[in-house]
Amino acid sequence: MNLRTILKDYLDMRRKLGYKLKTDESVLANFITFFENQKKSYLTTHLAVKWAQKSISPNSGRRAECLTILRGFAAYWKIVDPRTEIPPLRIVGPYRKRGTPHIYTEQQVAKILTATRKLPSKDSYTYWTLFGLLLATGMRIGEALALNDADIDLKQGLITIRKGKLDKPRILPLHATTRRVLKQYVHKRNLMFLGSKPLAFFVISKGRRLSIQMAQYTFKKVMNMLGFKTLLQLKCVRLYDFRHTFATRTLTRIYQNGQDIDGKIHALSTYLGHKYIQCTYWYLTNVPELMSQVLSRLENKMGGDL
Repeated sequence: MNLRTILKDYLDMRRKLGYKLKTDESVLANFITFFENQKKSYLTTHLAVKWAQKSISPNSGRRAECLTILRGFAAYWKIVDPRTEIPPLRIVGPYRKRGTPHIYTEQQVAKILTATRKLPSKDSYTYWTLFGLLLATGMRIGEALALNDADIDLKQGLITIRKGKLDKPRILPLHATTRRVLKQYVHKRNLMFLGSKPLAFFVISKGRRLSIQMAQYTFKKVMNMLGFKTLLQLKCVRLYDFRHTFATRTLTRIYQNGQDIDGKIHALSTYLGHKYIQCTYWYLTNVPELMSQVLSRLENKMGGDL
């Protein structure tokens, strides 16, 4: 069977399970081009390593990530051709580590929202509402910008996320204050676009759906206005950190209130749309603000002998 046909079948099979696989498809297409140029009849570990070292970024973490993608395809390929070798894990180095997120303080959040509202643009209210919603719900930026009016029930105070990871929908309840702000936004937005009620919830000039690129560009502009030079220089200015900030604040409140973390974290994981519960537990050991809470509770349990 032609290798490109095998790849198509593999991607089709996994997409039926809900995976999007945009990165996987690109990486594996790169591999197949390399493989065809090598004029080999089957995959060997040596060939896989040669591809990773020759065709992928010199960053060892990126190479490991791409080789992991190839491992998944190789397991499927082996069913068709038993000669196929599945390259071992970490053969080209460790998988890149997830970076420590930046957690915004309440003071920073207040400054960001105030500066956003003062932007010299009629779209400033849209950006202000968007940033506030990200902070209030922890949803992904792509999820927020994919929202349509029909996805937000302001009477019931519910948001339906239809385009989350794996296209798995979920419903988020809204706090009364968040619902009130969203109602005000809709009212002002509809006055601005009289006669052409937008389908998208977050819109900018001429009723266009706000894009991720424009949202990120505007956020960096606000951060530059506020003088957050260190974050800009470190390229740490990401809207995604609003999600990290929400998760960290929520877990911190759970700890401070003495609540059962294992019971609450499952609910938070569902709310955030995490694929695995480990993704939510990750915050407990990789975010300094939370690690101090974990150690503090452990010290209390041990009678202060830690």
